[in-house]
Amino acid sequence: MVEYIDPPPVTMWFDPTRVKPVTGSLADKWMKQGWREGILEVIEQALDVKFGADGLRLLPEIQQIKAAKQLKAVRRAIQVAHTPEDIRRVYQRCAA
Repeated sequence: MVEYIDPPPVTMWFDPTRVKPVTGSLADKWMKQGWREGILEVIEQALDVKFGADGLRLLPEIQQIKAAKQLKAVRRAIQVAHTPEDIRRVYQRCAA
């Protein structure tokens, strides 16, 4: 026969006074990093679907882009670009 044992109260193993809050700047950094990773995944998938291996060759260059404005421009450019070179011109122009 299995006997049910009540777990100890939460207060025994969780001390809220010892929990450090996440600072605003750290939380912002995590959110920006998550956003950047997400948009890079979207860009990678879009390049693959639209241009295949030729489009994916741009990825190492695009991954070097830090500015959100440039990454957004790349994402939008994929929709209307006819060649991977069209996309390259967009992010190079934004960097200038």
